[in-house]
Amino acid sequence: MYKLSERERQSLQNADAINAILSQSSIKSGAESAKIRAREQAAARLQRSRQRADDTALQATLGARYGGGPFQGTGIEAQMLNIMLDQNIPDNDPRKRAAKQRLERERTLTTPDGVERIPGYDFGGGRPRSNFTPRVPSGDEKRGNLAVAQVESAETTNYRPSFIEEFAQETFPPSVASLFTSDPYALSLSGQRQLLSNTIYLQSGATASPEEVEKRRLEFFPQNNDSDKIIKKKAANLEAFKLDAIRAFKGRQQGPGDKYLR
Repeated sequence: MYKLSERERQSLQNADAINAILSQSSIKSGAESAKIRAREQAAARLQRSRQRADDTALQATLGARYGGGPFQGTGIEAQMLNIMLDQNIPDNDPRKRAAKQRLERERTLTTPDGVERIPGYDFGGGRPRSNFTPRVPSGDEKRGNLAVAQVESAETTNYRPSFIEEFAQETFPPSVASLFTSDPYALSLSGQRQLLSNTIYLQSGATASPEEVEKRRLEFFPQNNDSDKIIKKKAANLEAFKLDAIRAFKGRQQGPGDKYLR
C-alpha cells in the first residue's frame, strides 16, 4: 500500500477543507441575496428617475398654466395673478381664494433709510401707491452727518506761523499766547482745531481730546521751519485722513440685515 508523505497528506486536508466550505449552503444563499439586492437597487434607481421625470413634468404644467399667462414667469406673484385672471377658475375655487388672500396682503420693506409699506393688490381699483416712512436718525448719525458736512466744506489756509507765534502757542497759556498771535494765525488755529476735532470723531466715533487735536495739528498743518515740500506733503496727508475718516463713519452706519422683506 502506498504511503502518503506528510506534505501530500497536508495538501489533501487543505483540499478537503476548501471543498467543505464551497459545499456549504451559506455560500449559495449569499449569492442569491446579492442578486436580489442588485435587482432591488436597480428598481429603486428606476423609481427615482421616474419620480424626477414626473416632478419635472408637473412643474412644467404648472408653469405653463399659471406662469404662462399675461404675467410671465413662474414666480409666486405671477402665478397668483394668472390664477386671478383665469376665467376658467370660479371665484369660489380654493385656488382663487388663496391667490386673492396672498395678493391683497400688505408687505413691509425695511431699508437703512426707512420703512416702506407696500399695499396689497386692490382687485376693485388697481394697486394703491406705497407709503414710505423715513427712519429717524440716531444722535450719533446726526452728529456724524453734521461733522461730514463741516469736514467736506472746511476751508483751511496754509498760514505758516512766525517763530514768536509758534513759541508763544507752545509755551504760554492761551490768554498770554494771544498777545503774540496775529489775527490770520488765530483764525487759522480755530479752523484747524475744528476740522481735526470733526475728523477724529468721524474716524473713531469718540470725542477728540485737546492733546490729540494738537498732535494732529502739528502733523498736518504748516509749522515755522517747514519747507514748501513738507507743507505740500502735509496737505496731501490731511486730505487722505479726511477721506478715510468719512469712509469709517459711513461704514459704521451700515449693519447686517438692513434690507429685507417681511
